[in-house]
Amino acid sequence: MSFHEGCLKRNDLLYPELCYRINGVIFETFKTLGPNQREKYYQFFIARKLKDLNIRCILEKPLFLSIYDKTIRLYADLIVEDKIVIEIKRGSYSKKVYFEQLKKYLFVSKYQLGILAMFGDRRAKIYRVLNIINKNY
Repeated sequence: MSFHEGCLKRNDLLYPELCYRINGVIFETFKTLGPNQREKYYQFFIARKLKDLNIRCILEKPLFLSIYDKTIRLYADLIVEDKIVIEIKRGSYSKKVYFEQLKKYLFVSKYQLGILAMFGDRRAKIYRVLNIINKNY
């Protein structure tokens, strides 16, 4: 057993091994592409690296929200292994609206975990967001 395998055996986190691998890809993306790229560039790079690791992901998966007689189509940046929603933002400051957007995707999709990946001027930041409304864990 490697050092990392022992560290990832936690009962209080959703998908710890998968998140560890996703986090590594996000940091590698920033290291490779650097700051101030378009969100799409980060999105495509992350998707390609996940595919290289044999991790399934879907780019810009449509999610549907029905309100009365209207259906609104939302697009999640990435859905990983049909478990985790990844939202990608550019900028050094996390804004409440980014978290609210990710929470909306989680609510509509019924997924339990979202990752907000922020690509700033000097570093990448990662935030885990739980779906506490559709709680199945």
